[in-house]
Amino acid sequence: MPDGNDTVELVVRFGHTGLVSFAVQEILATSYNYLAERITERENWKTEASHTGALGLKLVAFQIFNYYVVLLFTAFYGEGGYRASPILRR
Repeated sequence: MPDGNDTVELVVRFGHTGLVSFAVQEILATSYNYLAERITERENWKTEASHTGALGLKLVAFQIFNYYVVLLFTAFYGEGGYRASPILRR
């Protein structure tokens, strides 16, 4: 049966993955929102409706990408750092 020290070690060892994932996701979300707004502004749409539609499409695409990047980061690098990656494990 694990003692209290094992539980603390697990929280410290795997808890940083959640914090890193959250920080990366927030930084990327802010960057992508800024980038989507700048790209859409430079496209010079004729109507406000087409501008809003293009912006919405970019925001949704960037958000989907952002969520999957964090999942991939956690899956390949989260638990054991670079050793968790099957490519780098060789």
